[in-house]
Amino acid sequence: MRFDGVSTLDMTPGAFRSVRRRMQMVFQEPYVSLNPRWQVRDLIAEPFALGDKLSRADREARILHLLDLVNLSRRRASAYPHDLTAGEQKRVGIARALAANPDFVVFDECTTALDIRVRAQIIDLVRNLQREMGLSALFITHDLNSVRSLAHYVAVMRHGKIIETGTADTVFERPVEDYTRKLLQAELPIEEVARTVHHLDVAGARQ
Repeated sequence: MRFDGVSTLDMTPGAFRSVRRRMQMVFQEPYVSLNPRWQVRDLIAEPFALGDKLSRADREARILHLLDLVNLSRRRASAYPHDLTAGEQKRVGIARALAANPDFVVFDECTTALDIRVRAQIIDLVRNLQREMGLSALFITHDLNSVRSLAHYVAVMRHGKIIETGTADTVFERPVEDYTRKLLQAELPIEEVARTVHHLDVAGARQ
Protein backbone atom coordinates (compact mmCIF):
# COMPACT_ATOMS: atom_id res chain seq x y z
CA MET A 1 0.00 0.00 0.00
CA ARG A 2 1.18 3.52 -0.80
CA PHE A 3 0.36 6.42 1.50
CA ASP A 4 1.09 9.95 0.29
CA GLY A 5 2.98 8.35 -2.58
CA VAL A 6 5.26 6.28 -0.33
CA SER A 7 5.01 2.51 0.09
CA THR A 8 4.29 1.62 3.72
CA LEU A 9 6.52 -1.42 3.24
CA ASP A 10 9.47 0.88 2.55
CA MET A 11 8.89 3.15 5.56
CA THR A 12 11.23 3.05 8.53
CA PRO A 13 9.57 2.31 11.90
CA GLY A 14 9.87 5.98 12.81
CA ALA A 15 8.35 7.15 9.53
CA PHE A 16 5.49 4.69 9.86
CA ARG A 17 4.72 5.86 13.42
CA SER A 18 4.51 9.43 12.17
CA VAL A 19 1.71 8.52 9.74
CA ARG A 20 0.08 5.86 11.93
CA ARG A 21 -2.39 8.25 13.52
CA ARG A 22 -3.49 9.35 10.04
CA MET A 23 -4.62 5.80 9.22
CA GLN A 24 -7.32 3.94 11.15
CA MET A 25 -9.39 0.79 10.72
CA VAL A 26 -12.95 -0.31 11.46
CA PHE A 27 -12.84 -4.05 12.05
CA GLN A 28 -15.20 -6.66 10.65
CA GLU A 29 -16.13 -8.06 14.07
CA PRO A 30 -16.46 -5.02 16.33
CA TYR A 31 -17.31 -7.05 19.43
CA VAL A 32 -14.03 -8.97 19.13
CA SER A 33 -12.05 -5.74 18.69
CA LEU A 34 -13.73 -3.98 21.64
CA ASN A 35 -12.28 -4.62 25.11
CA PRO A 36 -15.23 -6.13 27.05
CA ARG A 37 -14.02 -4.53 30.30
CA TRP A 38 -13.96 -1.00 28.97
CA GLN A 39 -16.86 1.42 28.78
CA VAL A 40 -17.70 2.94 25.42
CA ARG A 41 -16.12 6.26 26.44
CA ASP A 42 -12.79 4.53 27.13
CA LEU A 43 -12.93 2.56 23.88
CA ILE A 44 -13.51 5.71 21.86
CA ALA A 45 -10.80 7.61 23.76
CA GLU A 46 -8.10 4.97 23.19
CA PRO A 47 -6.72 6.63 20.00
CA PHE A 48 -6.37 9.96 21.83
CA ALA A 49 -3.00 8.64 23.01
CA LEU A 50 -1.74 9.08 19.43
CA GLY A 51 -2.26 12.83 19.60
CA ASP A 52 -1.91 15.74 22.01
CA LYS A 53 -2.74 15.16 25.66
CA LEU A 54 -6.29 16.29 26.50
CA SER A 55 -7.68 17.59 29.75
CA ARG A 56 -10.43 15.53 31.39
CA ALA A 57 -13.07 18.03 30.24
CA ASP A 58 -11.76 18.17 26.67
CA ARG A 59 -11.54 14.38 26.57
CA GLU A 60 -15.17 13.99 27.60
CA ALA A 61 -16.33 16.69 25.18
CA ARG A 62 -14.50 14.97 22.33
CA ILE A 63 -16.06 11.60 23.23
CA LEU A 64 -19.56 13.08 23.24
CA HIS A 65 -18.90 14.82 19.93
CA LEU A 66 -17.85 11.52 18.36
CA LEU A 67 -20.96 9.80 19.71
CA ASP A 68 -23.05 12.54 18.10
CA LEU A 69 -21.09 12.16 14.87
CA VAL A 70 -21.99 8.46 14.56
CA ASN A 71 -25.59 8.99 15.75
CA LEU A 72 -25.17 7.04 18.99
CA SER A 73 -26.93 8.18 22.16
CA ARG A 74 -24.66 9.92 24.66
CA ARG A 75 -26.12 7.66 27.33
CA ARG A 76 -24.22 4.81 25.70
CA ALA A 77 -20.92 6.35 26.82
CA SER A 78 -21.17 4.40 30.08
CA ALA A 79 -22.23 1.13 28.43
CA TYR A 80 -20.06 -1.92 27.85
CA PRO A 81 -19.74 -3.77 24.52
CA HIS A 82 -22.09 -6.57 25.62
CA ASP A 83 -24.79 -3.95 26.29
CA LEU A 84 -24.80 -2.84 22.66
CA THR A 85 -26.57 -4.12 19.57
CA ALA A 86 -24.48 -5.17 16.57
CA GLY A 87 -25.27 -1.88 14.86
CA GLU A 88 -24.24 0.11 17.94
CA GLN A 89 -20.99 -1.83 18.15
CA LYS A 90 -20.27 -0.89 14.53
CA ARG A 91 -20.89 2.76 15.39
CA VAL A 92 -18.50 2.59 18.35
CA GLY A 93 -15.88 1.08 16.04
CA ILE A 94 -16.37 3.94 13.59
CA ALA A 95 -16.24 6.56 16.36
CA ARG A 96 -13.02 5.06 17.69
CA ALA A 97 -11.47 5.14 14.21
CA LEU A 98 -12.42 8.81 13.82
CA ALA A 99 -11.04 9.75 17.25
CA ALA A 100 -7.52 10.20 15.87
CA ASN A 101 -8.72 12.59 13.12
CA PRO A 102 -7.44 10.25 10.39
CA ASP A 103 -6.99 11.08 6.73
CA PHE A 104 -7.65 7.49 5.69
CA VAL A 105 -9.87 4.74 7.15
CA VAL A 106 -10.11 1.07 6.19
CA PHE A 107 -13.61 -0.39 6.64
CA ASP A 108 -13.41 -4.18 6.81
CA GLU A 109 -16.86 -5.66 6.03
CA CYS A 110 -18.60 -2.78 7.83
CA THR A 111 -22.11 -4.03 6.95
CA THR A 112 -21.59 -7.77 7.49
CA ALA A 113 -24.08 -9.67 9.70
CA LEU A 114 -26.47 -6.73 9.98
CA ASP A 115 -30.14 -6.77 9.03
CA ILE A 116 -31.09 -4.69 6.01
CA ARG A 117 -32.34 -1.70 8.02
CA VAL A 118 -29.18 -1.46 10.13
CA ARG A 119 -27.06 -1.99 7.00
CA ALA A 120 -28.82 0.96 5.41
CA GLN A 121 -28.21 3.09 8.51
CA ILE A 122 -24.48 2.29 8.50
CA ILE A 123 -24.22 2.97 4.75
CA ASP A 124 -26.00 6.30 5.25
CA LEU A 125 -23.71 7.17 8.18
CA VAL A 126 -20.50 6.38 6.30
CA ARG A 127 -21.67 8.28 3.23
CA ASN A 128 -22.40 11.35 5.37
CA LEU A 129 -18.97 11.10 6.99
CA GLN A 130 -17.33 10.94 3.57
CA ARG A 131 -19.20 14.04 2.48
CA GLU A 132 -18.87 16.10 5.67
CA MET A 133 -15.29 15.18 6.64
CA GLY A 134 -13.75 14.63 3.21
CA LEU A 135 -12.75 11.21 4.46
CA SER A 136 -10.73 8.90 2.20
CA ALA A 137 -11.69 5.28 2.75
CA LEU A 138 -10.99 1.77 1.57
CA PHE A 139 -13.96 -0.61 1.81
CA ILE A 140 -13.25 -4.33 1.94
CA THR A 141 -16.57 -6.08 1.47
CA HIS A 142 -18.63 -8.79 -0.19
CA ASP A 143 -21.72 -6.55 0.06
CA LEU A 144 -21.95 -5.12 -3.44
CA ASN A 145 -24.90 -2.93 -2.50
CA SER A 146 -22.61 -1.13 -0.06
CA VAL A 147 -19.95 -0.84 -2.75
CA ARG A 148 -22.33 0.80 -5.18
CA SER A 149 -23.64 3.18 -2.52
CA LEU A 150 -20.24 4.24 -1.17
CA ALA A 151 -17.41 3.62 -3.62
CA HIS A 152 -16.09 5.89 -6.35
CA TYR A 153 -13.51 3.38 -7.60
CA VAL A 154 -13.75 -0.42 -7.41
CA ALA A 155 -11.23 -3.26 -7.47
CA VAL A 156 -12.60 -6.80 -7.81
CA MET A 157 -10.51 -9.54 -6.21
CA ARG A 158 -10.49 -13.29 -6.77
CA HIS A 159 -8.22 -15.69 -4.90
CA GLY A 160 -6.30 -12.74 -3.47
CA LYS A 161 -5.60 -11.09 -6.83
CA ILE A 162 -7.17 -8.02 -8.40
CA ILE A 163 -8.84 -9.06 -11.64
CA GLU A 164 -10.79 -5.93 -12.59
CA THR A 165 -10.74 -2.24 -11.70
CA GLY A 166 -12.69 0.82 -12.72
CA THR A 167 -15.09 3.48 -11.57
CA ALA A 168 -18.10 2.15 -9.68
CA ASP A 169 -20.41 2.99 -12.59
CA THR A 170 -18.17 1.23 -15.10
CA VAL A 171 -17.73 -1.95 -13.08
CA PHE A 172 -21.42 -2.23 -12.22
CA GLU A 173 -22.81 -1.27 -15.61
CA ARG A 174 -20.16 -2.70 -17.95
CA PRO A 175 -18.20 -5.44 -16.15
CA VAL A 176 -15.44 -7.04 -18.20
CA GLU A 177 -14.68 -10.22 -16.27
CA ASP A 178 -17.11 -13.14 -16.17
CA TYR A 179 -16.44 -13.51 -12.44
CA THR A 180 -17.53 -9.90 -11.87
CA ARG A 181 -20.73 -10.45 -13.85
CA LYS A 182 -21.57 -13.52 -11.77
CA LEU A 183 -21.03 -11.58 -8.55
CA LEU A 184 -23.37 -8.84 -9.73
CA GLN A 185 -26.03 -11.32 -10.81
CA ALA A 186 -25.96 -13.01 -7.40
CA GLU A 187 -26.35 -9.81 -5.39
CA LEU A 188 -29.67 -8.55 -3.99
CA PRO A 189 -31.17 -5.63 -5.94
CA ILE A 190 -29.63 -2.30 -4.94
CA GLU A 191 -33.09 -0.73 -5.08
CA GLU A 192 -34.08 -2.55 -1.89
CA VAL A 193 -31.27 -0.95 0.09
CA ALA A 194 -31.72 2.39 -1.68
CA ARG A 195 -35.39 2.54 -0.67
CA THR A 196 -34.47 1.87 2.95
CA VAL A 197 -31.74 4.52 2.96
CA HIS A 198 -34.13 7.02 1.35
CA HIS A 199 -36.72 6.27 4.04
CA LEU A 200 -34.09 6.92 6.73
CA ASP A 201 -33.08 10.21 5.10
CA VAL A 202 -36.69 11.38 4.93
CA ALA A 203 -37.45 10.27 8.48
CA GLY A 204 -34.32 12.01 9.78
CA ALA A 205 -35.22 15.22 7.96
CA ARG A 206 -38.60 15.30 9.69
CA GLN A 207 -37.18 14.99 13.20
